[in-house]
Amino acid sequence: MKTQFQQILDQIHPEVDIKKLEKTATRAQNAYRKVTNGYSIDAESLCKKSLIENNERKSIVIASNIFFISMCEHHLMPFFGTCHIAYEANKYIIGLSKITAIVEAYAHRLQLQEKLTQEIAACLFNHLQPFGVGVYMQADHCCLKLTHTEAHSTQLTTLFGLGSLQKSHELSLILQNKDIKHEHTNLVTQ
Repeated sequence: MKTQFQQILDQIHPEVDIKKLEKTATRAQNAYRKVTNGYSIDAESLCKKSLIENNERKSIVIASNIFFISMCEHHLMPFFGTCHIAYEANKYIIGLSKITAIVEAYAHRLQLQEKLTQEIAACLFNHLQPFGVGVYMQADHCCLKLTHTEAHSTQLTTLFGLGSLQKSHELSLILQNKDIKHEHTNLVTQ
């Protein structure tokens, strides 16, 4: 990969001072390896082995403001933002550190934000066996910001729910108004 980055540098400007950039290809290689290391992490088994039996049935758990950074599979440029996850607990719950690790495992791959939102929700839904799960993500995309300067404040928001949180309106209310008390549920915020 280092050789390819060096070739890119050579193509950008043939008269660029190579001495000043001699470590750039190595740094770029290391950065891309870090932001794509999710391929070496099995998010499914990470989730499966982190389950905790739940004695408090029908509580809504919300993990909010989880920072993530990913790489756009169309442009090989980063997008980054926050992820909010809600699930209506049934048989199992999972610790906050494991939720953030699952988000990172899926985010550190070549991604589309829409697909990333769905993958996180499906993983949690399949293994936690909740009544419902929802994922709300908001991100800045460098591919857009660098190529369309008039879009400097544009963000992409994706919302995906399964089970009892499949209805976007209800999920959106829960994730945007974390202090709402629901008649039939306890609200637990991590």
